[in-house]
Amino acid sequence: MNIGAIIVTYNPSPQFFANLNGLKTQFDQLIIIDNVSNPEIRDLFRQFVQENKDNIEIISNEINLGIATVLNQGFAWLLEQGCDSAFAFDQDSRPAPGMIGTILNTFNLHPNREKIVIVAPMIEDTVAAGINARYLRPRGRFPLSALIAPIKCWRIFLL
Repeated sequence: MNIGAIIVTYNPSPQFFANLNGLKTQFDQLIIIDNVSNPEIRDLFRQFVQENKDNIEIISNEINLGIATVLNQGFAWLLEQGCDSAFAFDQDSRPAPGMIGTILNTFNLHPNREKIVIVAPMIEDTVAAGINARYLRPRGRFPLSALIAPIKCWRIFLL
């Protein structure tokens, strides 16, 4: 199985690069698609990719293309790399260790997996003191704030 991930960015914090180290070990292919971050951030991306060229690629868009177009860019790249499973993250996502394996195992063991559209982890909203959120909550200027945290529950969506 060839597992890929898409990470969409726009001027990520320095913590992003620490999060990347945890993500890169869970995937065969990792594509970072940047929507016009500042030049300093782009330099950090180039340096990171140079140090981790085995399974990481970056696409630096010259204009902000929006989330739908960027995700389509990522899925197209992962398909070209022969990936048969894909995960999408934003720059603030922090998947729990082993999360990807658990998701794939959940999918593979489901009796009606040919009808599954998506398997998603429970979200832990760290802003709300570790509450496991069934839905994300509005936070300030940006509509959502949450992290992917240890898996406690699954929502399986069928066709």
